[in-house]
Amino acid sequence: MAVRLASIAALLVAGVVLFGLAEASPSLSDWVASNTSPAEKTACVREESGEYFFIAMAGRDKVRLGSRVDLSGYKDTHEFSVAWLIGNERAASIVAKVRPESLKERYVKDGPRIYAENIEYQTLKSLDSTSLRVDVKVEKCAVWSDDSKTCKSGQKVYTVKVCEITL
Repeated sequence: MAVRLASIAALLVAGVVLFGLAEASPSLSDWVASNTSPAEKTACVREESGEYFFIAMAGRDKVRLGSRVDLSGYKDTHEFSVAWLIGNERAASIVAKVRPESLKERYVKDGPRIYAENIEYQTLKSLDSTSLRVDVKVEKCAVWSDDSKTCKSGQKVYTVKVCEITL
């Protein structure tokens, strides 16, 4: 009897975890629209292998950044990071040394896939530039070791060229 109750409890917990995740938007344009403000001008969007990225101008020295990274198959001890590389026409960083303001961080279930969504504001240095270059460096680790602070297995690192636009 105890085994059967444990199985039922495990199923209930698993159901709460899965159903507690928010549902994803079906398309890139819908996702961007639901994560930006009408007052902000979307500068560029990018879909790469089912992952979504956008940057929107939220003022003279502030941008809204959004990422939706596929973490399907990454389990309990996973680790991941998304680093936005925002530069000018000379590829020099124009990001101010100010911590980003997080607006949304969550996991999203979309059918059999699991995504990590992050929406944030980032402050920029004075925009005296003629162009804006935006890349995103993504790092994923399937098995992270808290003891050694290293990836034990399943490491994947790649850069997505989101856009280059003239201001």
